[in-house]
Amino acid sequence: MSWLSSIIRQSPAQHEARPNLRFAIIPVVQFHPNREYIEAVVDWWRRKATQSRPGGLIGQASPDLRMASSFLKWLTDPRRNWFAAQHYKAISNRLKRYGLRYEDLYDPMYDLDIKEALNRLPREVVDARNQRLKRAIDLSMKHEYLPEDLQALQTPFRSYLKDMLALVKKESAEREALGALPLYQRTIT
Repeated sequence: MSWLSSIIRQSPAQHEARPNLRFAIIPVVQFHPNREYIEAVVDWWRRKATQSRPGGLIGQASPDLRMASSFLKWLTDPRRNWFAAQHYKAISNRLKRYGLRYEDLYDPMYDLDIKEALNRLPREVVDARNQRLKRAIDLSMKHEYLPEDLQALQTPFRSYLKDMLALVKKESAEREALGALPLYQRTIT
């Protein structure tokens, strides 16, 4: 039995007896050069730390949490980690080939916050996104790439959705904290 499986199989009381292992398992599902992902993981750990500690003060992070967040920041920072830089470069090249931006890959049907953020953006921005997606689908179906001169003009990591998405997530978190019903929710018909 590995040490990881022994930690997973322990009861909550055993985890409380060994608090230094509480944050040993870092839930890194995908490796993104994206700051939003890092912030989401760190926020998740911070909420978990303040909820699971009896008598813990709100906003007070444990040393294990600070270590986990600094490790995640180092792991995904292309300026400090060579592997992250290579991943960033590979993602950038693949997006440039089709003329896409990173935020074009967000699926509005998967996350309702993204759908709401896209609804709040100006019509021109959403139309440009749809045109980029159509062009990428067309190029993919033809098994072609954009010409080299157009690839050089692409900016795959220029953000157009991040600010509005942060505002929507902040509003939904505020509504949840106040106990109000969500403005939008998925219904099964």
